[in-house]
Amino acid sequence: MTLTSPSGFNLQPTHMLLLRCPKIKATLSKHAMLGFGNQYRTNDASAIAVFCADLEPSKRIDRIFAMERESGSREDGYLAVLRVASSFLTGESSTLSSNNTSGSSTHVSSF
Repeated sequence: MTLTSPSGFNLQPTHMLLLRCPKIKATLSKHAMLGFGNQYRTNDASAIAVFCADLEPSKRIDRIFAMERESGSREDGYLAVLRVASSFLTGESSTLSSNNTSGSSTHVSSF
């Protein structure tokens, strides 16, 4: 498993936390809207993977653009399409269907 991995245009809209601490797993099991069986599994598991998603990655585009420009490692063509292409990658383009709904979900997996 890698600690970090690139995504399209370096947006990194997802993160994973691997929980092994019994105290943190117990707190998670009490507050994550899990049923009794899943509370038991959460506490009993050797590790819990928590997957997080940034639902508004476009808020970081300006910072990513500035960092890419300052690094000097990107060609002008890459920088020219960064903002537009990232809006398509994140599903936040104004040309996409207006039926696109935003929301969040919680899923806890035990190993």
